[in-house]
Order: sequence, then C-alpha cells, then structure tokens
Amino acid sequence: MWNLNHIIYALILIAIFYFLIFEFYPYIFKKFILKLFKRFGLYIYFDGKGFIHPFYFKAINVHVKFQYKKEIDSFELDCESIEFKIKILPLIVGKVQIYDLYLSYPYLYYENKLNSFLKIQILPDQKRVCFKNFNIENGEVYVIDYLLPGPYKLRLTNINIKNAKMDLSTPINLLFFIEEGNANIEQGIITAKTNFKEKFPHGRLILKDVKWTSVMGIKIPFFGTKFDLDVFYKHHSSNSTYVKGFLHLTGKSQEDELGIPFEFIIYWKEYRLPMDLALQKLIEKIFETVQPTFIEKGILTIGKEVFDRIKKTPEK
Repeated sequence: MWNLNHIIYALILIAIFYFLIFEFYPYIFKKFILKLFKRFGLYIYFDGKGFIHPFYFKAINVHVKFQYKKEIDSFELDCESIEFKIKILPLIVGKVQIYDLYLSYPYLYYENKLNSFLKIQILPDQKRVCFKNFNIENGEVYVIDYLLPGPYKLRLTNINIKNAKMDLSTPINLLFFIEEGNANIEQGIITAKTNFKEKFPHGRLILKDVKWTSVMGIKIPFFGTKFDLDVFYKHHSSNSTYVKGFLHLTGKSQEDELGIPFEFIIYWKEYRLPMDLALQKLIEKIFETVQPTFIEKGILTIGKEVFDRIKKTPEK
C-alpha cells in the first residue's frame, strides 16, 4: 500500500526527472553536443532552448553552416524559427520519424561539388528516416552546382509547403507528397496539390513558364525559352506511383491544348538517389515516354541529345 511518504518520494523523483529532461538536457545539448559537431564542420547557432526535451526541438534565429573540406559540398541555412518532434517508438527499431516540422522563412544556400553518384552510398535505406507533416513558410533555396557547365545555378523563391511527406532516401518524392504547395523558379511557377483522403492518394504537379536554362542550365535549339509541364499522379502504394502528363515546349499552353503526352510508373526503389540525380532520372523518363507528332519528334530528339551530353554520369 502506498502511504504519504511513498507519494512524497514519487513526487520528488518526478521533479528530478523533469529537471533533468526539461532543464539539464537543453544545457548539455548547447554546451557540449553542438561543440562536438564543430569537429566535423557542422556549426549550429540558435536562440532559445532548442531541444526542450530529447524528442521536441524549438528555436528561433537559427543559423546552420556545414563546411568540412573544400572539395565536398557545403551549405548554409538561416531560418526565423524551426520546430519539430521525433516519434519515440520507431527509434526502438532503428528508424527516425520526424513530424510536425515547421520552417519559417528559411533560406538555404547550397554548393554542390562532390560527384553525386558517390553520395548514393551515404543515403539511408528506404523508410529509415522519414518526415511527416513537413511545412515551409516563405522559403528560398539557392543552389550552385559546380559539376555542370556554367556552373549551373538554381534559385527557388516564395516556397510554401503545407503538410508534405518525404523519405530521406528518396528526397524527390517530396514533389509528389505535398498536400498543397507552390514556389517560383525565376519568373516561372511551380504548384503541387495532393488529395491524401482517398484510398489511393492522387494529385497534380504544374510547372508553368519555366525557362529551360533554369532546369537544364543551357538553351536547347528550337525549344524556345520556356516550357510548361502538367503532371497528374496517383500513388498505387508506398512503393510505386503512376504518372501521366503533358509537355508544352513553348511555355504558352492554353486550356484547350493538351500538349505532348507522356506516362510512366515511378518505382521508388529506383529513386534512392540525391535530388539532382533523381530529377535527372525523371527528365530522362519524360524524354523516353513522350508521344510526339512527326515534327515534335525531331525537336525532342535534338533536345534529348543535348541533355544526354550534359547530364551527370558516374565518371564525372
């Protein structure tokens, strides 16, 4: 039987546990763990406690910088606020599930220097590290890729994402698992919307008035300066997604113009790739499955030849 002394002891233990978890842990994280990260070129600064407890992080004025060696990738991230939670039970079986992730006004500057094919081996196994309810408010991404001619530069602005899902092993799937989102790529617009309420979630991805130089880094003869892409997709399972869409070579699509049709199935096990290689693979799939008219076929053949010459290969 519990008596008054037992209750008092239990309350004292709870108070000690609360202090260790909610007060002492954030101190340890900021004073010791963050210093350990610096040895590997990762610098993290923020205001606030950060990890309020081991499974809940919340901070403002966040600055993250990674620069280990000159010959490998580096990045900087600034964010007004970051908040996320980590599920406890999946950790028992070696999986990490991050949910309720909110990034407010993030700015990411990324320099790509290392052969992307070498990065495949450091990607986690599928379903090992996942993000759920991933949200971005007024974000911006600026990427410089020194492995492509130019070097290739990509800037995405006005990024807003609501309730997205992403598997870290296949980051490209973020584009197909957004409840609602939009962004600007120079003067072009990208919008995405997915209906998760259906048994087989389905959605639509639209790229409108996007410059060819924005996605491929070069101009393609006879293609004009811009293009439109209208993609419909349906998730048959967590392993595959059916894709059907229309490509407009001139970027002047009208409501009554379907464009050049294409369709294929994404098997996600084949997309365990860094984002740049996965995007490249998607472009290859579109070129392979488009069904052009006689005149369009000649133009697309030229475009594919140009793309094949500049795309990344394991030897580069």
